[in-house]
Amino acid sequence: MVLFLCFFVMSFLSAVIFIKALLNMLSKSKYNRINFRNELIPAGTGLLIPLVFIIVLVFYMFFGGRYFSWVSNSLLILLVLVLGLALFGVLDDLLGDRSVGGFSGHFGELFKGNLTTGVLKAIGGVIISFFAAAPFSVNIFVHVLNTLLIALFINVFNLLDLRPGRTLKVFLLLGLIVSVFSWQSAYWSTWGIFLGPAIVLLWVDLTERGMLGDVGSNVLGGFIGFSCVVSFSETVNLFVFVILVAVNLYSESNSITGLIKKNSILRWLDEMGRKV
Repeated sequence: MVLFLCFFVMSFLSAVIFIKALLNMLSKSKYNRINFRNELIPAGTGLLIPLVFIIVLVFYMFFGGRYFSWVSNSLLILLVLVLGLALFGVLDDLLGDRSVGGFSGHFGELFKGNLTTGVLKAIGGVIISFFAAAPFSVNIFVHVLNTLLIALFINVFNLLDLRPGRTLKVFLLLGLIVSVFSWQSAYWSTWGIFLGPAIVLLWVDLTERGMLGDVGSNVLGGFIGFSCVVSFSETVNLFVFVILVAVNLYSESNSITGLIKKNSILRWLDEMGRKV
């Protein structure tokens, strides 16, 4: 608990300190995108997450790493996961074609001889997930399961990032659920690193000062998947995997936003805190 609180305080303060400068930098760059209101706003505010992660990691290695070697190992794996997914997210944010969507759309373009950033992001996400899952997999079956679990979480979080605050609300809700069932896990304290920037970015997203972007949704989805891998049994993760497959298949031919609008409870949660 002490380590979690230290991570959270440090990550939250770092996020608060750097968010204004990040928004200014993004607004002056080409890293802008039209939102659902047809307004041009800074995109890629999710860059705050890898920035904060690196800051916390440096402080931790200098002042506490020798006391918590088991955390150090997981943080180094997370570093590769966070930076790798952030890189592919930035690539998709800057060069991605928004007229093409879904696995079928992107891989359909590939079969036509057109390489999209969505395909690169999918392949890169699987490779990075494979690396992150390796130390926590007892055999090849579990390794494949864990890899796909992380990769599918990444895609689901990308699918959610179509309205302000939606992805971050789901991240915080799933984070609460995972934490309730895994607070005794040796890796639970790492949640503190992501909670700080997630809270700050939720405010940025809901007030529409900026957009999370694929760089943010990639990292958040990857961390949720990683948390399931290190915290739950293969049976639980297999159940989660089936749900993720169902969500991804549903999204190929249906709108998640449309589904949310049809359900009064989901619609209320989705619109909570958002500008009218």
